[in-house]
Amino acid sequence: MKIEKIEQDRWKISRWSGGSTTQFYIMPEDSVFAEHDFTWRLSAAVLEDEQSEFTRFPGYERILYLLSGISLIHVEQKFCKMLLPGDQIRFSGSDITKSRGRASDLNLIMREGCSGRMTGYPSRDRIEWKQSGNDRENQCWMFYMTEGSAEIQDIQNQSRIPLSPGDLLLVRPTEPEEELKLQIKKISEVPFQLIEIEIGW
Repeated sequence: MKIEKIEQDRWKISRWSGGSTTQFYIMPEDSVFAEHDFTWRLSAAVLEDEQSEFTRFPGYERILYLLSGISLIHVEQKFCKMLLPGDQIRFSGSDITKSRGRASDLNLIMREGCSGRMTGYPSRDRIEWKQSGNDRENQCWMFYMTEGSAEIQDIQNQSRIPLSPGDLLLVRPTEPEEELKLQIKKISEVPFQLIEIEIGW
C-alpha cells in the first residue's frame, strides 16, 4: 500500500465563470484539465456568484459533494435538487447544469466508464478502515479532512500521518487484491469530519 499526503504546493487554483476552483489531483498527473485529456480529477470549488452555470464536460460523469452553504442545482430536463452541507449529487458532464446560491463543494469528474463514490464521516473519534482491491486495473482512495484533526496510521508498517482541515491523503494498493487497513483517530479535543473518495479506472 502506498500512502501519500497531497501537499498544497501541488494544488492548482484557477477561476471559472461562477467563482474559483482548486485542483487537488488529476490523473494522469501530466494531464491538462482545459484540454479534457484526463481520466479523473478531484477539486474543490467556491460558488461566489448567486447564480452560475457549470462548465460542460461531454464524455465525463460528475459527483458534487456540498461542503458549506446552500445550493440549488438544476440539471436541465432531468432534475432540480436543493443541497445542504453533506448532500451530494451525480450527473453527466454533458448536461446543462446551473446552480443558485453561494456555497463550496468537493467535485469529482471522471471519464465515463470509471467508478467513483464519496462517503462522508461526520463527528468521529475513530475509524477502523479496511478495503481490498477489485477487478479494476487501477484503484485509489482519498481522504479529505473537513473539520478537526486526525492521525492516519498504516496498520501494516505503523507509519503515521497527521491531517488538518483542508488536507488530502491518497491511498493506493501496490499489489492486486491487496488488503488495506488504516486506523484514523482524533488528535484534538473535538471529533473530526472527513470525506472518503473512492475511484476506479
